[in-house]
Amino acid sequence: MSFKILVIVCIAFICFSCKEEKKVYTPIESTSIEVNMTLNEAPEDFRVQTINGNIFDSADHKGGYLVLFIYDKSYLKSSETYDMVAELNETYSRFKGKVTFVGVIEGLIESEEELRGMLAKCDIHFNQIDNTKNWSMQKQEKLDLNIFCTPAKIIIDPEGKVIFSSCGGKTESLNNELAYLVKDL
Repeated sequence: MSFKILVIVCIAFICFSCKEEKKVYTPIESTSIEVNMTLNEAPEDFRVQTINGNIFDSADHKGGYLVLFIYDKSYLKSSETYDMVAELNETYSRFKGKVTFVGVIEGLIESEEELRGMLAKCDIHFNQIDNTKNWSMQKQEKLDLNIFCTPAKIIIDPEGKVIFSSCGGKTESLNNELAYLVKDL
């Protein structure tokens, strides 16, 4: 009987002492700026650094139309059925000078090198904001956007109000709306 107890104690000791120590990540305190992109709302002004190091301040674009493309990093690579980068560049080329464009890249990344590599393989012609985060939570989103699908296309009017919001591939409806809005510009 005492031998059985000794064996059980030894097994329990081995099990508890061999338990793998889990690495605990301490998330950095969120410094995300909440930006409400709901239709007919006026989102708070936000100021963030773009991928090329410039500061983008949404307040600087009041008085004109601002288009935000919010998309997951996976769309940087074209598929057999959809080439988001080509489509966004076409829309940008068509309305450049009449409307301000900014892209917001979202999603989870393993490392900064992963995102830089993806961006190096594509050629987006307008400013991009890195809004990605990583698994360890050491890198947080800069903007807390209430967007629930991507790619999202948002138009903010000269008074600062969201007047257009669509989701999913293809920019035809966005292009039609922009053509209507800028026809007299």
